[in-house]
Amino acid sequence: MVRSTHGVNCTGSCSWQVYVKDGLITWETQATDYPSTGPDRPDYEPRGCPRGASFSWYTYSPTRVRHPLVRGVLVEMFREAKARHGGDPVAAWAQVTGDPDQRRRYQSARGKGGLVRVGWAEALEIAAAAHVHTLQEHGPDRIAGFSRSRRCRWPRTRSAPGSTR
Repeated sequence: MVRSTHGVNCTGSCSWQVYVKDGLITWETQATDYPSTGPDRPDYEPRGCPRGASFSWYTYSPTRVRHPLVRGVLVEMFREAKARHGGDPVAAWAQVTGDPDQRRRYQSARGKGGLVRVGWAEALEIAAAAHVHTLQEHGPDRIAGFSRSRRCRWPRTRSAPGSTR
């Protein structure tokens, strides 16, 4: 048995006792042995949500997304724009999102499938380019993050240059 939590987008960080056999999760149960928060306030006792209770099913689900997927028309336009801008991903993103025809083209493809597998480096580059472009065009107050998880990485992001606390 190991102690764990389901930290992906979890706001409660409930503690779980996870039973593992041969490297695979076989059973999970909600931990109830949280330390006392003191005599003058109620103890912290999250009860674990249905999402957490079914987490191991998602871990092994055949429908789980295991690789980055990007809308094909968007990644194609991004690659072309990046080549035109000498490899600058932020300038490429600015072109793709700033051109009304290109914007309409990739937005109209939403909900129609057409996702293509890309490498992690390219997926992160596209996400980072969009993030930096938003910071440059609209300012740091347009970037927001929310998590009640104690392991949240947003404080580091919010302390980026130009951001406000």
